[in-house]
Amino acid sequence: NEPSAKQKLNELLASSSIADRNLAMEVMGAVQRRDYYPQLISACDSSATSRAAGLALVAIGAEAFPEIESAFGESDAPRQRLLTLARVLSRIGGVKSQTVLLARISEPDGEARSQILNALSHSGYRAKDTATIQRAVKTEVEGAAWVSAAQVDAGDNAETALLQTALTQLHAQIRNRVLLLLFFVFDGDSIRRVHEALTAGPYTQVSYALEIMDAQLPADWKKIIMPLLENLAPAERSGQLGAFFPQAKRNRAE
Repeated sequence: NEPSAKQKLNELLASSSIADRNLAMEVMGAVQRRDYYPQLISACDSSATSRAAGLALVAIGAEAFPEIESAFGESDAPRQRLLTLARVLSRIGGVKSQTVLLARISEPDGEARSQILNALSHSGYRAKDTATIQRAVKTEVEGAAWVSAAQVDAGDNAETALLQTALTQLHAQIRNRVLLLLFFVFDGDSIRRVHEALTAGPYTQVSYALEIMDAQLPADWKKIIMPLLENLAPAERSGQLGAFFPQAKRNRAE
């Protein structure tokens, strides 16, 4: 009967076993009762239960959209919740999901921002307001200018090798976000080829992809984006990006 089933579900939710809690999420996704939705949202906050909670919310779909929208829009939403609900919104899809994702396109946390942009891409989003996307691109490129300047200021030796590796990875993440943003505005196939070439392509493929990008981008986009994509040494990239986004010189300790 319903009371005993609900009691059993609450016992699973209160269990110290992650497997039990995840089973409870699966049941809630199948039952699809609105009074369970807040518990599923709360479970998105923990890395231990977020995957199961996200799958349950995907199974429920648009029925849980009001709760998802509210939880995703909270200014102090934990990173894990944003990561999980962004994936859920991409699976639900549609204009309403895209609108909710777009509201956090400037999320300060880089990992969450990457997930939000990936979710928009997977949902098939195409920008009507290119000014919003261009502002987001400028913010990302300004971050790349900081990274390039930091690489130069830190110096390249055994003491800074780990830092340089981290900064190189950070630059790659920024570049990927810029390509996702461009995907929303320009020819998607061309942008995809550029991404594939930069990720694993031979030099000739990279060179050709950059030629495509150079021909496709308007001048005001191209001047800040091409230094980000080209295979430049940090000092050269810092000089080119610093012309648009000046960076204060810092010593190694800073």
